[in-house]
Amino acid sequence: MVKRKSTKSSKSTSKQNLKNKNKIIILFLIVFLFIYFVILPQKKTQIQQDTVKESEEEYWNRLQEELNDTLNTPRDLNDIPDYITKIPDNALNGFDNLTSVTIPSSVTTIGKSAFQWCTNLESLTIENIYNIKHIGDYAFANCDLLDVTINNKKYKSCINIVVDYISKIKPTVFEGNKIGDCPLV
Repeated sequence: MVKRKSTKSSKSTSKQNLKNKNKIIILFLIVFLFIYFVILPQKKTQIQQDTVKESEEEYWNRLQEELNDTLNTPRDLNDIPDYITKIPDNALNGFDNLTSVTIPSSVTTIGKSAFQWCTNLESLTIENIYNIKHIGDYAFANCDLLDVTINNKKYKSCINIVVDYISKIKPTVFEGNKIGDCPLV
């Protein structure tokens, strides 16, 4: 007489094997999703940052070349990258084709005479003056500034700017502009 294995025991073993396979598949999916959604995006971002970003000095040199190539074409400078923290001394001094400049929140220093003698510069926006630790003398001197916006507040007079930001802005910063010379405080 041949003994047959019980069908109950065989079904139970099959169910257990199926449960184990399902657990392995679920574990594999979890690991795959973690790698796909957590690890790979971090690596991609790091690679982009390592390969794309030019130095601040390279940025200002390239911008000067671009402006020199288009001297007779009005230009807005409203796209300074967020990694730029310093606008160097004399960075764009004398570039008459600049009509508008936006200083992003990332900038902490605006150098001496950075935009001086940009005689067609009519509009200036400083996104967050509280991030700026230093604004050099004559940074925006002898421009045609008519409209200055600082921290979303529009100014039509230099005296109001100096009164609101006395600790940040020296009177010489806006000397010789259409918004008026700032009184020595």
